[in-house]
Amino acid sequence: MQWYLPAYIQHYPDCGWPPSYDDIEYRKTEKILNTNYASGKYYDGTHGICIGAQDALFTNGVDTVNVAYVEDKLINLSIVYSHGNGEDGGSNKLMSIYLNGMLTGVARSTISGPWNIGENDTMNIVFDSNYCDFDLYKIRIYNTALPLSSILVNYMVDLKDPVGYDLTKLAIPNNTLGEVLLDYNEMIKYNNEHPDGYIMPYLIFTTKESEDNVLPYSKSVPLDDISMEFVNTGLDRAYVTGELNSLADRAGTTVEEYYKHHCPSWKGDHIRLQIQGTSSEFYPRRNYKAKTKNPDPADPDKKKVVQMYMNRGPFA
Repeated sequence: MQWYLPAYIQHYPDCGWPPSYDDIEYRKTEKILNTNYASGKYYDGTHGICIGAQDALFTNGVDTVNVAYVEDKLINLSIVYSHGNGEDGGSNKLMSIYLNGMLTGVARSTISGPWNIGENDTMNIVFDSNYCDFDLYKIRIYNTALPLSSILVNYMVDLKDPVGYDLTKLAIPNNTLGEVLLDYNEMIKYNNEHPDGYIMPYLIFTTKESEDNVLPYSKSVPLDDISMEFVNTGLDRAYVTGELNSLADRAGTTVEEYYKHHCPSWKGDHIRLQIQGTSSEFYPRRNYKAKTKNPDPADPDKKKVVQMYMNRGPFA
C-alpha cells in the first residue's frame, strides 16, 4: 500500500489526494503450487504431500496448508488429516502441519464426503536427491489422526529429551472443547519432581460442596463464598534454596520485605467469583473476576474486609 497509493495519483491525477478506498482496486492473490522440485512426494498430481528443501505442502486438490523452514537444519515435520465425525460427514475436517511440535498451518477441508490420499494401490512415497541432498532419519505413518499430545511425545522421543517428554504428560484431551488442555494434577506432580525446572505459578479455586464444584456460568449468578490460593512457584523455590537471601541483600532489604513485594503466594477466603463481561457467558472458556474485599459471613456487622494471607515462603 505504501507504494501503491503514491503511484495511483501519478496515473490518475484527477482523483484527488488521498484517493478514496472505493477507487482502489484489489488484485486477487493466488497461491501457485510448484511441485517440480520436491524431494519427497506422496502426490498424485492433485492431492497429497510434497516436501522440499525449504518448505512442504499438504493439499487435497482444493485446500492447501504449507510450512516453511530453514534448510541445513534437522526438523521434525508432522502432517495430519482429521476426517471429522459429524453427522453430515464433513464436520471438523482439518488439514494440519506441525513443525517441531508446533502447529504452523491448518485449514478446514471443504471436500464433501471422505477422501483418501493414494486411493490407487500403486501410489508410493518417493524420495529423491535430484535437486538437493537430504537426510531422512525417521518416518512414522499412522492410520488415525494423532492429537497434539501424541505429536509432542514423538518429537521429544526423537530429541531424546526426558524433561520434554515429562512435559508432554501435562496435556490431556478435553472432549467437551475438542482441545488439549493443561492438567493441573500433572502440573503439580511435575513441579514436585523437577524442583530445578518448575513450570509456572498457579491459582486454585475451591467452591463449596453444595455448588457441585462448578464455576459461575452466568454473570448474574456469582459464587459469593469461595476460597482461592495463589502459588508463585519460582519465588517459593528461591526461598527454599536460599537464593532469595542474595536477592534481598542486593536489593538492600530483608527476605520478608523482598518476598512481600514480588508477587507472593497467598490464600484467601470469602471471595466473590463472577464472570467478567457478558459475552463470555456463552463460550466454552469464560473470563472471571475475583473480588477479595467482601463481608465475612461470621461477622454480625457484615463489614467488608480483605481476607488474604501469605501462607508460604518466609510466612509459612
